[in-house]
Amino acid sequence: MENHHFKGYQDLLIWQKAIIFVNTIYKLTTAFPDTERFALISQIKRAVLSIPANIAEGYSRYSKKELARFLLISNGSLAEVETYLEIALSLGYITKEQYLPVAQDKEDIRKMLAALIRSVKNNMEG
Repeated sequence: MENHHFKGYQDLLIWQKAIIFVNTIYKLTTAFPDTERFALISQIKRAVLSIPANIAEGYSRYSKKELARFLLISNGSLAEVETYLEIALSLGYITKEQYLPVAQDKEDIRKMLAALIRSVKNNMEG
């Protein structure tokens, strides 16, 4: 597991990547139709914000069990974002060219989260 004695969650590469991902999604949604402002746009923004927020909250807790729980919530939010991106693509709100790099960023974060969750769960005894 990453050393739990770091300066703060801001030092975690996964948290930093998640913040960049938030910015990417926010920029992407500016091209969505205005009619989606209270529907798809608000849903995808809520979900993407939850990813770094739950990583931060998990690392601010005092137990590995709590950390694992919040990382799993982040993972669920990432799956939500993936679903909303698929919907946006199918509705023609984003192009395949816009979708592919964002999907790659999402996959990178998913892999990092999965590894971190495994690591935390493997170290629960400690």
